[in-house]
Amino acid sequence: MMKKKGASEMIAYVLLIVIGISVAFLVYQWLRLQIPTQLEKCPEDVKIIIKDYECMASNEINLIFQNKGFFNIDGVYVRYSDTSEGVPAKSLRPSGVSNSLTNPERGFLYFGLGIPNPLTPDKTYNQTFSYTESIKKVQVQSFILSDKNKIVLCNENTITDKVEC
Repeated sequence: MMKKKGASEMIAYVLLIVIGISVAFLVYQWLRLQIPTQLEKCPEDVKIIIKDYECMASNEINLIFQNKGFFNIDGVYVRYSDTSEGVPAKSLRPSGVSNSLTNPERGFLYFGLGIPNPLTPDKTYNQTFSYTESIKKVQVQSFILSDKNKIVLCNENTITDKVEC
């Protein structure tokens, strides 16, 4: 009788180990499906510049963007700083007529009116922004939309210009 009791404990341990390994394998397979296999990133030749700007009355600035790269740009994320040494962290709010997808609280601006219309190479886009404090520096970060309509920020192509308003 003693030998049978020892054998059943061994079978229980083996079953416990097999169940644990099976659960770990299932969790691994599930997590593999949840994590994207390829990170979405901007093409290297995406480049936007501030071609010109105009300070207007009532704390507004008109920026003219120009696509100097080889790919379409769907929009920009625009921030400013009130000191020339500071890091631009305050969002410029698009004012006037802009795209319905534009998020003014965060400084995101989709190009086009009514529906998104990418800024094609060598074209310009004119937009008025409102701000609360004086502007000494403006930072523009372009973005594109992925195939799944997700925003892909172009971190490598962020520009910062000194502006006096």
